[in-house]
Amino acid sequence: MKTKKSRRADAVSVTLIGTRLQQELLESLFHKHSLALKKFLRGRSGCCEPEDVIQEIFAKLAKRNDLKDKFGQDEKRNRAYMFTMANNIVVDIERSNSSRRRNEDVVQTHTLLVEDSSEGSPEVLAQALEDLEVMKMTLKKMNPNWSKAFMLNRFKNLTFPQVAEKMGVSVKTVEKYVRNALIELRRDLMDLQGGSSI
Repeated sequence: MKTKKSRRADAVSVTLIGTRLQQELLESLFHKHSLALKKFLRGRSGCCEPEDVIQEIFAKLAKRNDLKDKFGQDEKRNRAYMFTMANNIVVDIERSNSSRRRNEDVVQTHTLLVEDSSEGSPEVLAQALEDLEVMKMTLKKMNPNWSKAFMLNRFKNLTFPQVAEKMGVSVKTVEKYVRNALIELRRDLMDLQGGSSI
């Protein structure tokens, strides 16, 4: 009969062996497919660095518990699965970049309106001032983290990494905060315009 201590030691041994096998499988997949993935990604899009996408693929694979079961001896299937992952990551990045650009355009448009309003008609000036009031109210009522990240990035001209350091969060979190702030601002400004696109 095994003691509690020996059962625990057996469990640790199995975990270590599983981890070692998973590491070897990841290394094998990397050596077999990373060059082809890099070529594919270079031709696929200019939105991101191929190395970053490959790193994300392998980070996701490393988190999988079923890696050994998922990646068997069928190299064509393994390759197809990894190319699908690469394509999905690129699509996600492109979608995120597109959304970010749309939201940035809204704020830039309103900034230009305010700058142009000093030379414009009273109506343009009134609209710009109203837009600014809506933006101030929106920033006050939104999640404080979103507002802070947005203001540090847009008004203090800090980069996302600088904002992340100042707020004590990751760069990805700052990107999410700023994106959410832009979405709120866009929605409220569009509501002010009566739903018309800006």
